[in-house]
Amino acid sequence: MFYTQLTLQLMLYIALIKINKISYCRKFHHFLNTPYNPCGMQLLICIINVIQQTMITIENTKRKNNFILGLFKSVENAEKTFNGISQNKSFKIFEFKSIIFPFYVFEEDAKFKYIQTKDEVLNYLKSIKIKDDIDFDDCYCSLFIIKKEFASKKDLLDRMGVLEHIHIDNRVLKNLDNLFSDL
Repeated sequence: MFYTQLTLQLMLYIALIKINKISYCRKFHHFLNTPYNPCGMQLLICIINVIQQTMITIENTKRKNNFILGLFKSVENAEKTFNGISQNKSFKIFEFKSIIFPFYVFEEDAKFKYIQTKDEVLNYLKSIKIKDDIDFDDCYCSLFIIKKEFASKKDLLDRMGVLEHIHIDNRVLKNLDNLFSDL
């Protein structure tokens, strides 16, 4: 029983710290440290429910004008926005179970890559080969820093420029150690 309790406690702390839910850790701490805990399975279900958060995106999937119309924490908000689009043939909803706010989005060649951690961002950037035969300011891709929900509410135009972002060029790639000091 001791190892089961300890394992559950460690799983909970790791999972909740990872998703910035420290207050939940404090609430469950007393429950996990009780001498007799017959509710281990219910606690595990509770942990799974907290961890199973999703991020929903609405993207314009036309090749020439691919952009993100909205990024949402709840399915309800995403569906409400999507149902309000009269020209929804070019827009699609995507759900990401492994991505939660805050997170990062790379835009490269009109395609989006959703990344959860700073380490993943750095690994992705390190995989880009620096080209010396291009202008120093030419952009390889853009990195968007997503801290909260976003939706283009006024129209169906690309409003991604209002999001915090960095254009990844040779200057940024040669100074990756300083990248997150600016964010």
